[in-house]
Order: sequence, then structure tokens, then C-alpha cells
Amino acid sequence: MKTTPRGLCLMINNKDFSPHSRLRTRSGTDLDVKSLTELFTKLKYTVHQHENLDGRRMHEVLRDFSSRLEHEKLDSCVVCVLSHGTEGAVYGTDKVEIKVEDIIKYFDGDHCAALIGKPKVFIIQACR
Repeated sequence: MKTTPRGLCLMINNKDFSPHSRLRTRSGTDLDVKSLTELFTKLKYTVHQHENLDGRRMHEVLRDFSSRLEHEKLDSCVVCVLSHGTEGAVYGTDKVEIKVEDIIKYFDGDHCAALIGKPKVFIIQACR
């Protein structure tokens, strides 16, 4: 990898959930976000953080991030999602399920041509 920054890093951290979701606050997640942010900053990534997104907003953020023009000039991409979840999916703060395969799809060749042939790393930290 030759560019500086190496790439963009998206960090979605869902800590606090709506009362009707019946999901508890994810204590300790702030430390995980801090550690991941420090790591990817040291690895020369530009980190973009978002917190407490409902399902609709998660899709918007993922779509917008995958459409960023900077991807074309950078070497790689990292996506971190920290939330509650279930097998194969994570929850928005409203308990709407976002399938992991749908997260990855935003960055495939059909949806993000700028990242074709470039490494894409997905980190999913989901309390089940």
C-alpha cells in the first residue's frame, strides 16, 4: 500500500438502543471504539465515526460511505460495526436487522467500482 492515508475507515457504534427494542446499553463499547480508532489511525486510515444509528440511518451511512470519491485514489477500506446482533445480522438502535451480507454488498464491484481489486476489511462486533 502506497497512499497516505491508506484508506478510509467507517466506524458505526450502536451503544444506546430505543426503549421499545428491549436491548440493553452496550457498556464497554466506547473502549472498543477508542482502541479501533487508535489502531486504524496509527495504520494511517482516516476514521469516520457514527453513533447510535437506527436501521434506516445505518443503510444511509453505509451507502454514502461506499460512494465516497476518495476510495478511487486510496488503497483499501475498513468497515467496523459494533452493535447488538443475531446470527448473520446486526441491529440498528431500533432493533431493525441489517444483514452482514448486505453490509458487504455496499462495497462489492456492482456497488462500489472504486474499490474493485482493493482490500476491504469488515469487523463486526455484535453482542448476541
